[in-house]
Amino acid sequence: MDRYEERVLADQEQVYPDMPDLLGEPVPGSRWVLARQHKAWRPPTDVYETADCFVVKVEIAGMQHTDLHIALKARDLTISGVRQDSAAKVGYQQMEIQYGPFESHVSLPGAVDQDAVEATYQEGFLVVRLPKAKPHRVHIT
Repeated sequence: MDRYEERVLADQEQVYPDMPDLLGEPVPGSRWVLARQHKAWRPPTDVYETADCFVVKVEIAGMQHTDLHIALKARDLTISGVRQDSAAKVGYQQMEIQYGPFESHVSLPGAVDQDAVEATYQEGFLVVRLPKAKPHRVHIT
């Protein structure tokens, strides 16, 4: 690194000392890029309701169903996994597909019948069907 580059980096650190915290993205040429933390990304997720169930649909192409993890605790649904990029590359010209760990959290608007939850993975979409819990009637004697 020559003196000009050192001076530019020093100027950036003086002018933008909190930039990493504010933006979460690197300023080209800045030194804090190496310390950047990688967070789990969130795939596109639709949540909708039908007459008898809640449906969560996640767009997550390039996975095997065994790579996906689904957890339901009360009314909180978590879908997670890791999408691997297995192809060897010399370099990227453009990179928009996200790889690595992902998580999608959904707070369901009502109680579900946890024993009847079903999940399918086809054509790059994970669809989780969560039947609504039936009201429990108490018999009065």
